[in-house]
Amino acid sequence: MFKRLALGDESALHQIIDNYGDELLARIFRVVHNRYWAEEIQMDVFLELWEQREKVSLMAHPKAWLLKVAYNKTVDRLRKEIHYIPVPLEYLEDTENKGALDDEISLDELTNIIAAAIEELPPKEKRVYILSTEERWSIKKIAEVLGRSPNTIRNELVIARKSIRKIVSNYLHLFLF
Repeated sequence: MFKRLALGDESALHQIIDNYGDELLARIFRVVHNRYWAEEIQMDVFLELWEQREKVSLMAHPKAWLLKVAYNKTVDRLRKEIHYIPVPLEYLEDTENKGALDDEISLDELTNIIAAAIEELPPKEKRVYILSTEERWSIKKIAEVLGRSPNTIRNELVIARKSIRKIVSNYLHLFLF
């Protein structure tokens, strides 16, 4: 299959997806606990496979490569979404329970809590956090623009996220149903 894939055979890609797709999806889902993210990461893995098909076809164990790419992409996604607050999507879509959520805390209120937590950050951490999460800049780009080392930027980002999580966690119990 992988040899045919290297030649650009799309049917080989579909066969690989059929053979390994469910296992990859299950492994990714066990880590991220979010079906949408898991499917998105799975698609990214197969896109990477297509882009690297010639290199992968030369490997002795291409399945191991798939698993490693899935792991790396899963970790990358979690790092990007570290500020994600888990609110069950089914609960938000269920109109019968929507009133209960409104009685506790609205999503607008949660957004305001997060915004207030960001505002409480020291200026350097606040700027790094905003550039990283809202502007989606890499740590390397932030370090270059601000003229600081990537390690300093990484540390400031970790501190900022911990501060925000601490403030938000005071309200998180309102989301436990």
